[in-house]
Amino acid sequence: FGRNKFDNFLKAYFEKYAFQSIQTSTFVDYLKTNLIDKNPGVIEEEEIEEWIYEAGLPENIPQPKSDAFDKVSAQSKDWLEGKIKAKDIEAKDWSTQEWLHFLQSLNKLDTGKMTELDRVFKFTRASNSEIAFQWLIMSIENKYSAANKRLEEFLTSVGRLKFVEPLFEELAKTPEGKERAKEIYKKARAGYHPITASSVDKVLGLKK
Repeated sequence: FGRNKFDNFLKAYFEKYAFQSIQTSTFVDYLKTNLIDKNPGVIEEEEIEEWIYEAGLPENIPQPKSDAFDKVSAQSKDWLEGKIKAKDIEAKDWSTQEWLHFLQSLNKLDTGKMTELDRVFKFTRASNSEIAFQWLIMSIENKYSAANKRLEEFLTSVGRLKFVEPLFEELAKTPEGKERAKEIYKKARAGYHPITASSVDKVLGLKK
């Protein structure tokens, strides 16, 4: 329909039904009267049914194209293969999503590779929680001890389940890691939401 027509439709829809609860059928009637019928031939009845009532995303969903991740992957590959140094990675304008794609594209790294990345990009001290979390997961996996202190700081200051539980799970994969996880958890548990604490209790095999 184009942004202009669709945005105007949405604005009018929200104004008409503000502070109300309506049924799906009411929305469909409004959609047909105020958008579909005014723009014949743009969308078929079957497509409306699929969007509203069927499971998952419909076949005609727009497919956005971007080469941003491809460029990140290319630099990741070049670095892993030793074609470029970490300092030569062109990451100045990367978004959080691009940084995460870069880190998640790296397989098992030795201490030298982890150290090189950390020296150039200061991942261990990252203030962005998403990036810090990904780096700390990698640090546990690759036994990068330089991030140990930061890991404890993170787990005792950040309480979001999406960060906390996977980090404790990764620690608990080895006997020594599990013991370390329990020591950190003793300090952190009191500050966690009860749901988070309950989840970590299960990960570490604790009964509360």
